[in-house]
Amino acid sequence: MIEQQIAAKIRSLRQAAGLTLEELAKRTGLSKGLLSKVENHRTSPPIATLAKIAEGLATPIAAFFEEDSLPPEPLSLVRRNDRQMAAGPVVKSGPYTYFSLTRLKQRRCMEPLVVVFKPGARPDSDRVDHPGEELVYVLSGRIKFFYGRSEYILEPGDAVHFDSSVPHKASALDGIPAECLIVVGAPG
Repeated sequence: MIEQQIAAKIRSLRQAAGLTLEELAKRTGLSKGLLSKVENHRTSPPIATLAKIAEGLATPIAAFFEEDSLPPEPLSLVRRNDRQMAAGPVVKSGPYTYFSLTRLKQRRCMEPLVVVFKPGARPDSDRVDHPGEELVYVLSGRIKFFYGRSEYILEPGDAVHFDSSVPHKASALDGIPAECLIVVGAPG
């Protein structure tokens, strides 16, 4: 359901901005075909793709996850059991799941998420890049973090803060899921 909401929001925001799919493709560096698949709910984009689309639409990435019925608030409290899935796995057996940690609607400069990395390595070609910066803090499990040509093993309590325009990815280690707090920051 959240994936359909995201698809509808992207289409609505693009149309409100008076952009064609081709114009948005030029702004984001993504293909017109991929954008069409996203808008028609035929693919579930990873957070890096959503970040590029948000930048192309000049809107915070959180706009894709907002429920129109919620009033704007200066504070958002999200209890562990009330987390909303922000974006589903890329495919049903995909390598990760995102949970939003905020319901604030107003424009902001960061998007806090809990990301669960499922066991199983992803191909090197799955590295992503997007404008801005990112912070990854390991809550449980262990991950192998790839950044540019470097690799790091991160354990609970470890954090990495980086320029997210450099290709990066993370994979769970030891055959168990790894849970991370991730904060995606908008380009400054």
